[in-house]
Amino acid sequence: AFYSLDVSGHGITWGLMTARLGNYLSAVYFDQNLGVETDDGRLALRPPVSVAEDLNARLMADKGIDEYFTMAYATVDLASGRLRLVQAGHPHPLLIRANGEMEFVGRGGLPIGLLEEATFSQTELVLEPGDRLLLYSDGFTEAQVAGGGMLDTEGMLDIVARCQPDQSGREWLDDLFWNLMERMSPDYGVEDDVSATLFEFNGR
Repeated sequence: AFYSLDVSGHGITWGLMTARLGNYLSAVYFDQNLGVETDDGRLALRPPVSVAEDLNARLMADKGIDEYFTMAYATVDLASGRLRLVQAGHPHPLLIRANGEMEFVGRGGLPIGLLEEATFSQTELVLEPGDRLLLYSDGFTEAQVAGGGMLDTEGMLDIVARCQPDQSGREWLDDLFWNLMERMSPDYGVEDDVSATLFEFNGR
């Protein structure tokens, strides 16, 4: 199950980029969707690393675009729990195991559209029933906290650990946001996009 949180608006430039990405990953026109391919007459998901490479090539070839973007893109086989992930300049996704163990995953990488010769790496792992994957913007880790400095990755682990484990979906994300607000400095508001997507694997 997928759940998302977004507590700030996007600017015009980001809106235009989102529209362009919507064309590349269209859920209506699969023949134009970079994320799918035909396998023996059936649609199949392409490896995330191939999607990142193609998106980078498309953006670099479009001379009318002078922007780049970060991305964490993953596919999950709902039968086996096999997860494939590519990380392109985006914060490391957080794997939250059903037993409470947490681990940042991904291999880093350059943003999409920054360099023509950029290469991308794919991470593979297996999800077990009850595991969660949290993808989030750097508005979390770069938030200014009381006492000075940014939340950073250690602070991210702390606010996730404070979420009630029996909550799921939207309630869990709302809890995460309020935990962030409690840590933030009263002298700063939400200065950057604070968004997150939570994937919950419910079993095979």
